[in-house]
Amino acid sequence: MSGVEQLLCMLLWTLEGMSRPTYRGMQSFESWAHRNGFGPQLRELEQRTFIESRRPDAAKRILRLSEEARLHALGGADPEARWGSRWDGQWRVVLFDLPRHEGTARRQLHRRLRAERFGLLQNSVWVSPHPVDREVLRLSNRGEDVGTLLMLEGRQMAGESNGNIVSRAWDFEEVNHAYAIYLNFLAGLPADVRSGTWGQDGFSRWLRRERHAWEEAFFKDPLLPERLLPRGYRGKKAWKKRKQVMTSLVREIVNASPRMATAINK
Repeated sequence: MSGVEQLLCMLLWTLEGMSRPTYRGMQSFESWAHRNGFGPQLRELEQRTFIESRRPDAAKRILRLSEEARLHALGGADPEARWGSRWDGQWRVVLFDLPRHEGTARRQLHRRLRAERFGLLQNSVWVSPHPVDREVLRLSNRGEDVGTLLMLEGRQMAGESNGNIVSRAWDFEEVNHAYAIYLNFLAGLPADVRSGTWGQDGFSRWLRRERHAWEEAFFKDPLLPERLLPRGYRGKKAWKKRKQVMTSLVREIVNASPRMATAINK
């Protein structure tokens, strides 16, 4: 995680009301960042359109995190928005039978479907309750060749339950295990980090480890709408705990003495 990425992460966790970008609190964060040598990183974030600004008057500039930046900092998806989405009851199904000489296209499609959190229902049959991204649709690029790749939208017809589809398409035992590892990681938060007495590089190292542990679970999770989540699902518990810990730690840094900022100013 680069210095810019770390600053973006810190900026995310200092916001109140993370479900949408907000101007609230950003002016104090900008002042803190400039005091502690983060001016170049802030400028880079603004150049990448990750930070937006407005001037309510000539003497004041207020910043906010763009929606693109917020999703980037969250890992590509907003879990609360996904869980809270209203499912229309339609399954999006991708079926394909690409010939062996098109191995590159097959691998590209696999990677994209996994990135879009599709689940593997049967050999070469992938499903998702979420609307299909246009980029996935463009990946097919098969014209009328429906014998090699076909994308459908619909409901099951022979009494198959949504729960059975979910349990077959995604390995929630693996997902929950990864979230359990993440929760154990947070529970083992070192006392010096919790108290704010970490060394120069301590918080930076911990932040990288936290991000890695979170992504190990988050990228496996299909983030299904509430009505499709299986019993015992640990994603919501892990997310709630992450918000509590990260918000507390990052706000402590922003409010701490300037010397502590060197922990991430790399």
